[in-house]
Amino acid sequence: MTKIETLNKRRKELGLTYEDLSVKTGIPVSTIQKIFGGYTKSPRYNNLVALEQALIYAPRGELAPGLHDERFEQMEIEEEALVYYENRGPYTVADLKAREDGEHYELIEGFYCVRGCPSIRHQVIISSLLATFMTYIRAHEGPCLVLPPDTGLAPEDDEKTYLKPDLAVVCDYEKMNAEELIRGPELTVEVVSPTSRQRDFYTKARLYENFGVREYWIVDPKKEKVTVYQYGENESDIDLYTFDEMVPVGIFGGDLTIDFAPIKSALAALPQA
Repeated sequence: MTKIETLNKRRKELGLTYEDLSVKTGIPVSTIQKIFGGYTKSPRYNNLVALEQALIYAPRGELAPGLHDERFEQMEIEEEALVYYENRGPYTVADLKAREDGEHYELIEGFYCVRGCPSIRHQVIISSLLATFMTYIRAHEGPCLVLPPDTGLAPEDDEKTYLKPDLAVVCDYEKMNAEELIRGPELTVEVVSPTSRQRDFYTKARLYENFGVREYWIVDPKKEKVTVYQYGENESDIDLYTFDEMVPVGIFGGDLTIDFAPIKSALAALPQA
């Protein structure tokens, strides 16, 4: 079940009409109808946050992740300027691979998306997670592989999308060919940067689910939080952890938990931006 389907199901459970939801969120009724009707393929970040707040978090007395982010109002403007390099698409995976500088981009639904140079903080997180996953897999002599940043995910049934997760764990070798992943791996990880929040929390969350990823982690070093999406056949679960908590790895049945305390300490020792 996609995020939009989950939200619409929740709307029905709460007995809310589109008009009711419009009053609660401030989103026009016509926009809500297009989102839930599937006509809007990539809903605006602030609309999704508002819907999620009204349907999921508010009934529990909580705040949706990102709702009070100090960058919230500027997020779309900054990401549009910094993330999308060319807006004349749609392009295909073949177009991306034909570019001499193609390694600097992802392709998201036909549009080139700039991959910025990762910061030291970003690299510390990914290298720590990669080492932990590799140690666990080797100790258990499992068939899984941990794939580092820039491993391509080119879904075989989508010629307009080519993603490069910060880290991926794949246990079914039929999900890849000699060059790249051709179906969603068991787990993907993205580390949030100042210009990737919308893309990581919404666009990639939707795409990874559609591509068959079982578990998706979003690590936010600024907020020191880890958001974990677990995708099932009938519904999806979202769990939020802090860097002070142990984060269980769902694909391993919770047998492996990641301690973020050493990562937090390592980040604290680095020069601050």
